[in-house]
Amino acid sequence: MPMVRSTIYLAAALACGSLCLSASTLGSPQLDFRAARLELPDDLRLEPDDGFGSAVAAIGDVDGDGIQDLAVGATGSGPDEGRHGAIWILFRGPRGEIVRHRRAGHSGFFGRALAELGDLDGDGTPDLAVGAFADEEGGSFAGTVWILFLDPDGNIVRSSKIGPASAPLAGRLSAGDQFGISIANVGDLDGDGSPEIAVGAIGDDAGGRDRGVVWLIHLDPRGQARRAERLTDGLTPRLRDGDNLGSSVARIVPSTGLPMLAVGARASDASGTDRGDIWLLKQDAEGRFGDGHRLDLEPSTARPRDGGWFGFSASSASSIDDTSLLVGGRGTGAGELWLLRLSPAGQLLDSSRLAPAEIAPDAFWGYSITDIPGEPGRIIVGSRGDDSHGEDAGALWVVDLQRD
Repeated sequence: MPMVRSTIYLAAALACGSLCLSASTLGSPQLDFRAARLELPDDLRLEPDDGFGSAVAAIGDVDGDGIQDLAVGATGSGPDEGRHGAIWILFRGPRGEIVRHRRAGHSGFFGRALAELGDLDGDGTPDLAVGAFADEEGGSFAGTVWILFLDPDGNIVRSSKIGPASAPLAGRLSAGDQFGISIANVGDLDGDGSPEIAVGAIGDDAGGRDRGVVWLIHLDPRGQARRAERLTDGLTPRLRDGDNLGSSVARIVPSTGLPMLAVGARASDASGTDRGDIWLLKQDAEGRFGDGHRLDLEPSTARPRDGGWFGFSASSASSIDDTSLLVGGRGTGAGELWLLRLSPAGQLLDSSRLAPAEIAPDAFWGYSITDIPGEPGRIIVGSRGDDSHGEDAGALWVVDLQRD
């Protein structure tokens, strides 16, 4: 498929072929972008309602060829009846093309969230966390997270499960919590050599119905939870019932200052009905997260709309610059994506809104997002409702962005 290329000044809103980008900023930086659907190999066949692109993550160089590979979730893939799901490991070639793939499926809407873990077990191959937010181990939609250990061919050599049956979480998760709807690697905070992961649970009723929480899970090299603690208890009094905090989680690591954790609350009504919000939690020098603040979008005139679910998805944008954040929402149903540039203190400096111009009204472009470390300006966008491979089969888009 041909690429669409355009140069945009962020004070303008222009029609631009396959994508329309509109933006408003405090300055007027220039943004250059190209976008196209990622072509899938002939032997990767999607079915209607697969929802390919439910999640996407750059997971490192799995096969040792020096190129970043991808994991992709499809929460509708599997038997017609029941809550199933699948992930694909996509091996990329030198031009970003898909040269090989592996698929694995499971229940519980497996594949709704993905996070790279680096080489957790020390065997030289990156490993992966996968969310299954409808897993019923602790009751309907209690949710779990799977830790998958991969070999260089993308096969799962072993796995572990984190959820209501895990000792640190026993009695702390319940039906409807939707633990595992979002996951982010937040680095090795306690210095034990293994990363911690932030896990969203949007249906948790701490402090009020469906306010949501984010859990910090301390992993060991076997992929099991050593310890678990709530990161967002300090936010709970400031939330409203039904906010769905934990819709998305993403870590931002600026070159100056300390890391931040961005947390989406897709159904927040703070600025309008179901407009959504992003909360930012600053990490201190000891690796602890503070109570955080709600990102103020008032400096920008390009703000989310009612029902837009801003914060449904999020990713760092380190391939663009180290203080940028990508945030997805459903908009009016077709989907939209925001590029936010932040100060080291977590204040909004400027924003850009990317919205599809010629995509189906229910495509939900921006359902998932990831940037690709080492490939400047390149991001991958999931469009779960895309019909190009069949009704609601889903698709991925490759977007190249560059600021002048």
